[in-house]
Amino acid sequence: MAQHYPQSMGLYVPELFVDSTILEKFMNRSDTINFENDIEETKNLIYQNLYRNLADIYKTKGTEKAIRNILRCFNVSDGLLNLKVNSNNQEYELRNNLTLKKLTKNFANFNTTNNSKAVIYNRSASLAGLENVGVSGSVNGSQNQEPYGLTYEGNFLFPSFNNEFGNYIRDENYNQISLFGFVQVASGDTDRVQGVDTTKNEDDQATIRIYAVRDSIGSKNAYFKISSSFSVTDGTSGSIRKSD
Repeated sequence: MAQHYPQSMGLYVPELFVDSTILEKFMNRSDTINFENDIEETKNLIYQNLYRNLADIYKTKGTEKAIRNILRCFNVSDGLLNLKVNSNNQEYELRNNLTLKKLTKNFANFNTTNNSKAVIYNRSASLAGLENVGVSGSVNGSQNQEPYGLTYEGNFLFPSFNNEFGNYIRDENYNQISLFGFVQVASGDTDRVQGVDTTKNEDDQATIRIYAVRDSIGSKNAYFKISSSFSVTDGTSGSIRKSD
C-alpha cells in the first residue's frame, strides 16, 4: 500500500474507494461494467501520483494550479471538470493564455463517391415525450414577431484536392457548393412541418442559403456567399486563399 508515501511528506490522504462493494473490490467489476484495473492498483497509482507531484502542489498551495495538479493525480482532466473562478471587486489581468484541446466530434463525410452530392435535411423532434416543434414566423407581417436576431452557424472541413490525383473522379466543372440553409415550409402540411416531405414551397419567401464558391474552376481559393429571399442581391465574404 502506497498510502503512506504522501503522508510521509505531510499530506494526509484518507482511504480511497471506501464505498466500494464486495463485487467491485474482489471481482473488479460492478453490476454493469468491468474495470480495466484492480482497485488496489488504482489506489496505489493515485497515492504515487500525489507523492511525485507533492512538491509542486505545496509551492502552488491555494491556487487554481494546485487544484488542477491534484485532480490530474486522480486522472481527472479539464475535459471532465473545468474550473472557473469569479469574485466581486477583483482586478483580473487579461492574458493570452489560450488552451488547445483535442475534441472528438462527429461529422458527415461528403468526400466519397456515393456522398459527394448528398443532402442532409433537419427534422423536428420525434423522440418519445417530445413534441414536433418547428420554427414558425410570419412572412407577410400578419403576426407580430419577437425582436430577436438569429444566429446560424456550421463547422466544415474542406478536403485536400489535387487536380491530378484523388480518391475518386469529381465533377471538374463545379465551383460552388451548398453548405447549409433553410427554406419556407407550408404550415398547413403536416408531412412538410415534420420533415417527412422535404419539398419546398413553390412561392418560397423565407429562404437562406450559404455557399462556398471557388474563385475559378480548380482554384484552391474560395469565398462564402449568402443568398436569401429577403434580399435582391447576394452577400459575399472576402476570398480565403489557401497556400500550397
